[in-house]
Amino acid sequence: HLKTEINEIPRFGIRFALDSKFETLEYFGKGKRECYIDYQEHAKMDLWQSTVTQEYEPYIMPQDCGNHVGVRYLSLTGEKTLTFQAEKPFEFSALHYTLEELDRARHAFELIPSDTTEVLICYKNRGVGSNSCGPRLRPQYCVTDRRIHFAFQVR
Repeated sequence: HLKTEINEIPRFGIRFALDSKFETLEYFGKGKRECYIDYQEHAKMDLWQSTVTQEYEPYIMPQDCGNHVGVRYLSLTGEKTLTFQAEKPFEFSALHYTLEELDRARHAFELIPSDTTEVLICYKNRGVGSNSCGPRLRPQYCVTDRRIHFAFQVR
């Protein structure tokens, strides 16, 4: 018998592929730029307006980006408005690139916006530290929860 146990995951959340016309966003949470559980000292809790296009962080090598922590609600507007709300603060990102497209590209110029708005509504994301060029990520910034209660509404 092969015993496999997962001790840590990168995130726990739900991914939505919406029409790319969902471009305008408003949220109450930490912003204005991206922030993660271990990278949020610069972020201020406030009501923010942005666009999905502005949420992309142009790193030299494309990667998952645009996360926000401590979010109380998120509204995305296109031809109509969708609002995500939860009892407890959550994390989100909204980009015009799929996770697979970001992972495949080696340079920013290789990215072509998809025909969707990719939204991640997350209970928790791991921190950005990776031990690739610095210290190992501290345990409190990892997703190791054995029991998760995460509920949100979309209207």
